[in-house]
Amino acid sequence: MLPAFVAPDGSALPKRREAELRASVKICCSRYDRAHLENVVIEKKALLCSLLVLAGNLFQFVPSATAACTPVVYAFRHAEDLNGPPTTLKPVGMEHASLYVEMITAFERAKDHCPVEFVYSVNPIKPAGEAGTTNPFFTARPLANVIMNLDPITKIDNKRIDEFLDTSNIGAARFRSVMLSKVKLGSSVALFWTSQGLPNLGRAIAPGFNIPATPKPPRNASYIFKFNGSDGFTAPLKPDQYVQCFNWAYFRAQGDMSSSKYYCGSASNGNLSDLIEAKYLYKLHGRICNTSDLTPVANSGYYGYCVSPVSP
Repeated sequence: MLPAFVAPDGSALPKRREAELRASVKICCSRYDRAHLENVVIEKKALLCSLLVLAGNLFQFVPSATAACTPVVYAFRHAEDLNGPPTTLKPVGMEHASLYVEMITAFERAKDHCPVEFVYSVNPIKPAGEAGTTNPFFTARPLANVIMNLDPITKIDNKRIDEFLDTSNIGAARFRSVMLSKVKLGSSVALFWTSQGLPNLGRAIAPGFNIPATPKPPRNASYIFKFNGSDGFTAPLKPDQYVQCFNWAYFRAQGDMSSSKYYCGSASNGNLSDLIEAKYLYKLHGRICNTSDLTPVANSGYYGYCVSPVSP
């Protein structure tokens, strides 16, 4: 666990500033953790992460104006998986899951969204007790571990969260009221779901918003619902207004990850590709981008690309 970040006078930092510092330090450490797969010695990793934590504490002396932020609810489909039983994420899916820390942190800074403080997922056990899919839980887990120092939240009112928000269990109305209670605190929320349940989830958060069931929502889908300041959420203008974009595309050579371009795949390229060799997975970075603000590419299967510096 990281030490507390405080202002020079010893008072608590504003919530947004502390979240930014924590995310920055943990992104560095987690990315370096993956670099360790390339035979980086553990002593160097430990030294670097210690220095980063120290640097994070030094950052407290740098003044930072904190503007008002907008709370949002993010909804994501789980990462790339292997068909079970049992269900499990592929290696590229595990890497995808680890990228949510930097993707959300970069996006909330760019858009002045409030930091995510709550991470929920579909419960791996169905309400009646039978085994369900573990994929949303394990996709959410890296982000939840960083944000909350806990595993994802999988129960509401001591009831297991089911993918369809069945009225016989938690129900859409109760789920929506819980989301409103979180954003009214000035916090954002991240939800990790199944493709089958995302249409129900979208209608629960913003009645009338339609996430198409067919074709399935892509794995790079990013549904972002803004708190309207009173009793509801503003839905995206269209289901694919925002998507996750990555610094590699199928038309680039193996290991040739861009240092600034993030390629935004349309539905046919919504997955992170199995073509990426395992030894290059640690080089992946991601961003959430608006499909209306992209530079076109000649290759089919992509909306285009957005530009951003890579994370540490």
